Amino acid sequence: MSKSVHILFLVAASIASLDIASAGVVYDDFTPKWRKFQVGSGTVLKMLRNRAEITLAADAEGTGADFFSRGLTSTCVVSGNFDLRVSYRLLNWPNGNGVRAALFLGDPAQIDDETQGLFIERDSYSTADGGPREVYVFFAGGDIVQEVDAAHTLGQLRVVRDGSIVTGYYRHGASWVSLSSIDLGTPEDLQFTILLYSHDSVFADMRASAAFDNFNVVTGALKGEACPYAA
Repeated sequence: MSKSVHILFLVAASIASLDIASAGVVYDDFTPKWRKFQVGSGTVLKMLRNRAEITLAADAEGTGADFFSRGLTSTCVVSGNFDLRVSYRLLNWPNGNGVRAALFLGDPAQIDDETQGLFIERDSYSTADGGPREVYVFFAGGDIVQEVDAAHTLGQLRVVRDGSIVTGYYRHGASWVSLSSIDLGTPEDLQFTILLYSHDSVFADMRASAAFDNFNVVTGALKGEACPYAA
């Protein structure tokens, strides 16, 4: 099966302060704040200044699993209550392509196990998904918590944790629209990841590209051996 998906991630800005409760951190410098990751084969990640270009080639596929992806994951974890936001733009996005543009919270080593972690996504369902259909999706614990029809080609994804409650949002004009909330129990420190991914079983063999920028830790504490960073 031919697979050709070209994904362009644009990420630009620099970290300004770890006093993020009041100012926020635009978490866009790649090194050492992000780490490359790959699931499956046939993908390429190229860095150019504050831009990452990711390609899922025509022969990209899962390796022993129905999942393939390339992306960037944080070297730090976010703890306590938090508010994370990222902007996206769909650059080349054929209707019904079967690709997901996502913000993921959880262990990146388990990102291909969809019973783990939490995804806020802008998706294009292929005919194999029951589409074609363009949607925002809140996905957690192996289940679709909520999905909403989408027409936006650019916007923002957001996830907020308040105690044990995590809420996913998407931007509509000047307003945030809540997708849904879920109780995750005792709050854990979490890594965060930006990615594009698909499955062998639903990918529609169409070239698709998207851009992410302005990843903003609006509130929350960043922790880890690589933290804090100099301005």
